[in-house]
Amino acid sequence: LGAAGEEAVTRRRHADWYLALAEAAGPGLVGPDQARWQDRLEADAADLRTAIAWGIEHDPDLALRVLGSVYQFWGIRALLSEPHEALARLLASGRGTPEAQAKGQQAAAWVKFALGDFAAAATHAAESAALCRSIGDRPNLVLALFAHGHSLLAHAAEAPASGRGDAFARAEASFAEQLALARELDDRRSVGLAMNGLGVLALYRGEAARATEYLAPTLLSFEALGDPFMVGWMLSNLGLATTLQGDDAGAAPWFGRALGVFRELGDRWSAGHVLKNVALLATRMGLVADAVCLFGAAEAVHAMGGVSITLDRFQRAIAAARADLGEEAFAAAWDAGQRLSLGDAAERGLELLGDVAASPSRVPAPEPERVAGLTAREREVLRLLAAGLSDREIADALSISPRTVGGHVTNVLAKLDTGSRTAAAAFAIRHGLA
Repeated sequence: LGAAGEEAVTRRRHADWYLALAEAAGPGLVGPDQARWQDRLEADAADLRTAIAWGIEHDPDLALRVLGSVYQFWGIRALLSEPHEALARLLASGRGTPEAQAKGQQAAAWVKFALGDFAAAATHAAESAALCRSIGDRPNLVLALFAHGHSLLAHAAEAPASGRGDAFARAEASFAEQLALARELDDRRSVGLAMNGLGVLALYRGEAARATEYLAPTLLSFEALGDPFMVGWMLSNLGLATTLQGDDAGAAPWFGRALGVFRELGDRWSAGHVLKNVALLATRMGLVADAVCLFGAAEAVHAMGGVSITLDRFQRAIAAARADLGEEAFAAAWDAGQRLSLGDAAERGLELLGDVAASPSRVPAPEPERVAGLTAREREVLRLLAAGLSDREIADALSISPRTVGGHVTNVLAKLDTGSRTAAAAFAIRHGLA
């Protein structure tokens, strides 16, 4: 091609073709076809790298648009060094249109977040939000606010407790703005992302019941949208909310379902985080060697993408396990975990979760009299309410009038002694009514 004078035009056509593929894949990476698009991009990974490398030299807009569309691919596969290096070069150069820079900054925020550099992630997300505002890109502003809020939370969690209040308040403001804007845009997925953010904020504040009120109905919303990635994270976050209430046995099924979702997706990064939380449960049960094995497996999964276990709660548990087992036994368990494949590590985690689930719960049993007080029709209304349906949608589903639905909702809230539809949805999830 070079000798014939056709190399330049062929490389341009190649890059344009893979830009089109990347922008087609982007929406699929957050929908019901996530696994299929992940496999497709993995088959084309070498060509994507070539297109990005060509774009860095000849068309920075193209490279930023490719990276901004499919950065989730590398994150899910825990191969983060590739987008990290490319984004660093592009953003440092300042080249590209504001639209492409906004997408690149947002991608950089999530890559930095996945690598554990939460302060840098917050900075990139803020840059993306500012660019989106300047060009009037409201759909991407919603996503930039989501990244900004989560980065602030994760960074604050590593700071002394006395210094977290301001970061928590700023994160809450980002999620609240995201939620309002997503509702204006009628963007159900972004509404769910904002609700998840507010639920995670409640977890960081130690408000487990409030977190569940946000997370439980949001789980149903993502299930209805067919978004397995976010379903997995809702399940994991509900597991954390349950452990925060002292119920490790009750948390085990949540973590087990999350692990199953991420294993099926081939999502090494997310599965690694769930494995770490399973390891924490194991340490509290006294299964220290098993916990170290899982920590080792999670570290091996994350190390593929340059990630290490940085969160204080994991580091403290690992240090305590080392002291408990002694250096030789600790090293043996850690090395055994490092040799496990993701599938084998997930199986080991599920076995441990079975043991945890069978252990006595420290939380009182649910209140059956409140559940029994609902009529059959009220349970139907509660189930649909928990799925995020409006009164009109519930009326259509049950072939009754919206006014009748309103009466049923009022009765349900009174019988459950809850003050909102969100709290009622959370109750439904906890008691298996949704």
